Amino acid sequence: MKILSFFAEKGQYSRRFILMLVAASGMSGGLLLAVINTAAEMAANSEVQLRFFAIFALTLLFFTVTKRVALSRATRAGERAIREVRIRLADKIRHSELLFVENTGRGDIYARLTQDTASISQAVPMIFNGYQSAVILVAGLIYIAFVSWIACILTILFLSVIGFAYVRNSRLIVADLRTATAKEAQFFDALSHLVDGFKEIKLNHRKNDEVTERVAEIAKQTETVMVNTGLRYVTYLVGSQTSLYLLIATLVFVFPTMEFADPERILKLTAAGLFIISPLEVAFTAYYFHNKAEVAFKNIEQLEEKLDAALEEQDVSYKPNGRSWENFKTISLKGLQFQYPGDGETYSIGPLDLEIEREKLTFITGGNGSGKSTLLKVLTGLYLPKSGEIRVDRHPIKVEDYPDYRELFSAIFSDFHLFDRLYGLGDVNPDEVHRLLEEMQIDNKTSYVDNAFSNIDLSTGQKKRLAMVITMLEDKPILVFDEWAADQDPQFRRIFYEDILPSLKSAGKTVIVVTHDDAYFEHADKLIKLDYGKLVEI
Repeated sequence: MKILSFFAEKGQYSRRFILMLVAASGMSGGLLLAVINTAAEMAANSEVQLRFFAIFALTLLFFTVTKRVALSRATRAGERAIREVRIRLADKIRHSELLFVENTGRGDIYARLTQDTASISQAVPMIFNGYQSAVILVAGLIYIAFVSWIACILTILFLSVIGFAYVRNSRLIVADLRTATAKEAQFFDALSHLVDGFKEIKLNHRKNDEVTERVAEIAKQTETVMVNTGLRYVTYLVGSQTSLYLLIATLVFVFPTMEFADPERILKLTAAGLFIISPLEVAFTAYYFHNKAEVAFKNIEQLEEKLDAALEEQDVSYKPNGRSWENFKTISLKGLQFQYPGDGETYSIGPLDLEIEREKLTFITGGNGSGKSTLLKVLTGLYLPKSGEIRVDRHPIKVEDYPDYRELFSAIFSDFHLFDRLYGLGDVNPDEVHRLLEEMQIDNKTSYVDNAFSNIDLSTGQKKRLAMVITMLEDKPILVFDEWAADQDPQFRRIFYEDILPSLKSAGKTVIVVTHDDAYFEHADKLIKLDYGKLVEI
């Protein structure tokens, strides 16, 4: 079972130690049954002995302490293991390539790192409590065997039938749980459209209704699956309890008709039967949570397998190996071609032959869908070419060179993400940050306080200006702007083309700009036009 493998050595708590505590707690719980029944028998004969009370108190204390310690340490070890899984997956995700993240989807990644890990976290104490209840159940059977072998065999037969039926039908529960987790990933995706596209749906009532209906539809489908799962679990649980009560009825109504039976034995067996009902219910509940955890493990494993396969296939390391390309003179594309993965014919660009010169302004233009953004992702090393090569001066960029090559670039893509902190910059002079905020005319909208920006809830154009501030602070040799000016007012658009870009060029930066602003093409040192992924004009 994966849950036990999950509890390999985690810090100071080992799974063997935890299971030993669980077993000790369970056996002491079974011992309580024997002590109580013996004391009850003596009380019935007016023989009350203080030593049995002392044994009961010590056994109860041992049971309480061992159970608390076992479940507490299992919970800590479980949360520690979950933390390691989350960190390991996050580390593999950051090592992966952009195409993998785009193709996998945020919903699937978020569901695995949140919902599935939460399911495991919730299941851990329940599962170990179930292990302890199983030990109590075994201890109860041992006690029943001391009282009557026939009753013990009968009880084992009842429990075997119940357990077989529950385990056999649990496959349906597992199948429903897998369907539910898949629906939860779809729900994350649908909900992201509701949140990320909030402004758009507020302006379009029909779109608003249909997006909401999609969220409600997936939620309803998930509800149906989970209700079916819950009803199956309830059916099996109630059936098991009913079977045990039938067993007790057999002991009470059938056993007295047998010659070997006596009232004292019947009372002990009845008490034992009532005693094992609760542990059996806990064990069945734990098995349900165990199935949920197993499904969660499987989902996480599948994501990790996909990540491992992608990492092995791409064969690109994450960290740079220290090679510097900062003194480059040209970056050239030679017969470069890229094609999006997929079945059948997919979108592609190239083959392209192109040269980017150091400290020059290069403008890229073209219609929608012409391949401009794709070209930028290939040029910056975010997409690996299908054929052809990128050269820095005369050096072809190999797979192992990509981490160093990417360090040349700082980019603001059309779908850029704005960070609230200056990650990766170390100590930054706040005065320089404030100067740039003022230069970008957003110092009245946000400020730099305690190593973070006080406000990033800005308009799209203002967000791009703040991203420009971060880009300037990164101080990379090559700056890439994808439709940066599209969301600026005419005044600041002019400032961008006539002041900011020349200033960056004068500072020794190589600047690549995707733009449709033909009124400013004259400022470019080189103009590139794309059409359907082909270079049609320079």
